[in-house]
Amino acid sequence: TIVNTELPPKDVQETLVQRNVITSSEAIKQQAPETSWVYMCGGGSNSKGMTKALACLLPDMDLRDTTELGLDPDAIEAVTFAWLAKQTYEGKAGNAPCVTGANAGQILGGIYQAARE
Repeated sequence: TIVNTELPPKDVQETLVQRNVITSSEAIKQQAPETSWVYMCGGGSNSKGMTKALACLLPDMDLRDTTELGLDPDAIEAVTFAWLAKQTYEGKAGNAPCVTGANAGQILGGIYQAARE
């Protein structure tokens, strides 16, 4: 394979957006074919190009962002990690085997006391 390092950044970014849109739309169609709406979050929800491309591949679905749920689309990652930390702190599994394919629920991460001087 020959890698062209002279590709314009715009072309690289557009390729990555399209790959993300194709992968996302295929997963939605496969995992939730009866869905009539999709919530978008993160940086992609701020991208008009990504939103438009996803709408083209999911013409029968209403695309929304998580603002409608009271969650800032840019805060989803932080909220997710806060939830995972809460699960760990409470000694509860942070994964769902039916989603991840894991054999069982597991506590993800650990809590360690800081060294005291």
